[in-house]
Amino acid sequence: MKAAVMSPSTHEAQVADIQDPTDGAKVLAASINPVDKAISTGGFPFRSYQPGDVLGFDGVAERSDGTRVYFQAPAAPFGSFAQFVDLSGAETVRVPDGMDPAVAAVIGVPGIAAWSAAIGVGGLKEGQTLLVTGATGSVGTLAAQIGLAVGARVVGTVRDADGVTALREIGVEGVAIDHIDAFEAQLHQAVPDGIDVVVDTVWGEQVAPIIRAMNRRSRFVQVGNAVGSATIVAPEFRNTLITMVGHSNFLLSPDQRSEAYTHVAQLVADGKVTIPYRQASLSDFADVWASKTPGKTVLIP
Repeated sequence: MKAAVMSPSTHEAQVADIQDPTDGAKVLAASINPVDKAISTGGFPFRSYQPGDVLGFDGVAERSDGTRVYFQAPAAPFGSFAQFVDLSGAETVRVPDGMDPAVAAVIGVPGIAAWSAAIGVGGLKEGQTLLVTGATGSVGTLAAQIGLAVGARVVGTVRDADGVTALREIGVEGVAIDHIDAFEAQLHQAVPDGIDVVVDTVWGEQVAPIIRAMNRRSRFVQVGNAVGSATIVAPEFRNTLITMVGHSNFLLSPDQRSEAYTHVAQLVADGKVTIPYRQASLSDFADVWASKTPGKTVLIP
């Protein structure tokens, strides 16, 4: 079968012909996520690759009986960037009937993170105010739509006016951070009654003014740090009893990951959540892997 593997000689990703798994399920779609590249460089604490291993942390596959499942973390040397995968060592959850495999794949890692951060850890409830940073990213856009789906008021921070426009299209009010000196005033205008839950996917200098806009006993869930460092004045969160907690999908139990995926998949099936993506074939893997184009790509083996 064709598969994207770590080259034994160069330790770089390449497409190669390898032996099919003995009892393999057909891979229908596999999304390329930041975690895939983090694992491939050896800088990830929860999973690693050896030369010759198949790349790809998660995807959607069809078993021999026709059942379609979302899977993640197949046992080495197997991975999702291949035509077939051995699911015997993987976590699996059934995909809703009729769902496009590419859609079912692309919501996997970011959907689990978004649901778990906003609802599981954040405890977001109907009528509360949710702030999502990096709200046009894959986790951010899903978290924002999940907030809307549960009846929360949702505001998102974005880089610029284009991001504000993109959020408006999904019913979310955006606040741009391109002029950080004006950001705090704009944020308070957007959330005059304060913030109850923050899902933060970027970190950075916007964190301090966000904390000053949070309500007593509110929750700040830290998911990613794409922007850089942040400076926090301790009394500003201590004296308002803010809870700050980190989130990682890898620290969830298998049942929690399965439950989160099922919730998000149902919201997609109900037409309440969408995520943009582009498709590529496995033969185009090298170009797609090297690309720095923003957005999600789904491989169709």
